[in-house]
Amino acid sequence: MSLEVRVTEQAHADIERNAHWWAENRSLEQAIRWQDAVYRQLRELALMPESYGIAHESVALGVELRHKVVGLGKGNYRAIFRIHERHISILAVRRASQDDITTELLDTND
Repeated sequence: MSLEVRVTEQAHADIERNAHWWAENRSLEQAIRWQDAVYRQLRELALMPESYGIAHESVALGVELRHKVVGLGKGNYRAIFRIHERHISILAVRRASQDDITTELLDTND
């Protein structure tokens, strides 16, 4: 069964911020390719979300979170998501080197 993938406002903002970085530091074309790839890869979560690893934030936050490497090339970005009964919430899309997510992201309307 396929679940609905919901991208939170925070995750959309993360994607926009990172695409802006790509446009400034690489090229507009690469920024568009990166953003399109990320959204395509997020939609792919609908089929088998349980097949992705547990995010290391899960222990500290006391909630099962999973993550998927997204982007172009080596995938220095990870999408952090939560599986619900009927949908998947994408909570954040962060560079691998960024800080862990916090409980504030769990309180979003997911």
